[in-house]
Amino acid sequence: MLKAIIFDLDNTLIDWDLIYLKQLELVLKDYNFSKETILKIDDILGMHTTIDETLNINKLVDYINAKLNLNLPAEFLIQLSIAQQDCYKDNPEVNDVIKYLASKYDLYVLSNWFTETQKGRLKNMGILKYFKEVIGGDQNYYKPDKRAYQFILEKYKPNECLFIGDDIEKDIIPALELGMQAIWKNNEKSNNYQTINEIKELKRIL
Repeated sequence: MLKAIIFDLDNTLIDWDLIYLKQLELVLKDYNFSKETILKIDDILGMHTTIDETLNINKLVDYINAKLNLNLPAEFLIQLSIAQQDCYKDNPEVNDVIKYLASKYDLYVLSNWFTETQKGRLKNMGILKYFKEVIGGDQNYYKPDKRAYQFILEKYKPNECLFIGDDIEKDIIPALELGMQAIWKNNEKSNNYQTINEIKELKRIL
């Protein structure tokens, strides 16, 4: 019997958007970096899970500085985290699905990005209140490390859990290998995995 649903956030409940880059440009505006340098910083941020097995502000900033010969303070990432929280507002379609699912199941978010950033986004969307817990990479191991999923397996049996995410390698395969159910949010159909194209489809199948 299904009891808990665990969501990835970016590109699952929230679509990735160019506004992320605009927020980075805003935070870095006083440093007078070239567009090329800002894009390189953005690229490194997008690959943060390859730097260490957990998310640490100081280690991430040190890595950026070493790779690009910069002298950024750790505070810049804190400012970016705050700025990113305001990227998203209400999404009535997603909000309706989450409210429906929360009436039937315990809901969680498991993300590789900063916990407070993700909580802020969910709060601005008006749906944070429906989640039992939001776990980010600064509190946990990165997906697809199976240790990242242990917080949920301490509360439920694997077959009582459903993971929903957009990344087959980081979200879906580890969950299935642990004995969970999984749904891949993807624009293409798959013969190997259960898929949805849009979050609203969950109201029909759950």
